[in-house]
Amino acid sequence: MIRLDFNIAVAALLSLVIVLMLGAWMGERAHRRDRKGLEDDPARDIRQCPYCRHMCVNDQRGKVMICPVCKSYFEEEAS
Repeated sequence: MIRLDFNIAVAALLSLVIVLMLGAWMGERAHRRDRKGLEDDPARDIRQCPYCRHMCVNDQRGKVMICPVCKSYFEEEAS
């Protein structure tokens, strides 16, 4: 039979839990990074207001935007 000291057993168990949690965290970060590259491209959502020429980001992902500077409504241009 293998004889272990209580302190060594607790340290081994806590080390195992830490390694498993670190692996799960790193896997989730890698999955999120891969998925983010496909879904969210901030440069795709930048629009310029035709009235005041302010560059703004479309957060709503809709066709109609509101300029944060002059508060005018404008539609996405057809490309």
